[in-house]
Amino acid sequence: MSIAEKFEIIADAVYDKAVSDEREKLTKAITDNGARTNFTYAFAFVNWSGYRFTETITPTSAFNHMFYSSYEMTELPSPIDFSKIATATNTNYDAYTYRRSVFGYCRSLEIVPDLNMKAIGGLEEWFIQCYKLHTIELLRVHKDTIYNNTFSMCDDLQNINFDGEIGKSISFKDSPLLSVASMKNIITHLADYSDSDEADVNILTFHDNCWTALEASGKPSDDGISFSGTWREYVSALAWET
Repeated sequence: MSIAEKFEIIADAVYDKAVSDEREKLTKAITDNGARTNFTYAFAFVNWSGYRFTETITPTSAFNHMFYSSYEMTELPSPIDFSKIATATNTNYDAYTYRRSVFGYCRSLEIVPDLNMKAIGGLEEWFIQCYKLHTIELLRVHKDTIYNNTFSMCDDLQNINFDGEIGKSISFKDSPLLSVASMKNIITHLADYSDSDEADVNILTFHDNCWTALEASGKPSDDGISFSGTWREYVSALAWET
């Protein structure tokens, strides 16, 4: 090994150590040495694409507008864990407004990884105006999760997978590119209200082009669902409006 190569290795090691030290300082500053619980606006207006923290960022309380208007951010920093959020003590929607628009106006955001939101009651405007968002790998929700303008103006949304029941009105009206596979995933996670007092209270909204593509793809029976009608009729059979 030449002297130049040895110096290059040393220089790389020094650089990596400096980067690691800076990340550790930032992590400690953001988390207040692990004591911080309120992450409201914590990452707003900054391009965090590809950034890795030295420790997992774990919000447990308020995180309203956490990544708000991070216009140039194409992907989320990591690791971030939303599964430790303190569950609100009641089901009143107002109790969840302090977790609003977490990724709102991230207009360059393209992909979102597995997000565990089962402890969160409302996803109001979470992805509003995420024009370039095309994939949400997994969105873990519960039956009472509320979707208020969650995907508003998500023009490029194509792929989304849910884990858990969808029990409240949900709209993808601004997403004409939503894949057939994603629509099937959404429908098969709808709560069945056919024998419930909540029949015909909730609405599933797809763009008209998406409904056309879904119906042209076949019937629910082709996917092993015991139902002889169309996909839209199947949604109606679950006592959802469309």
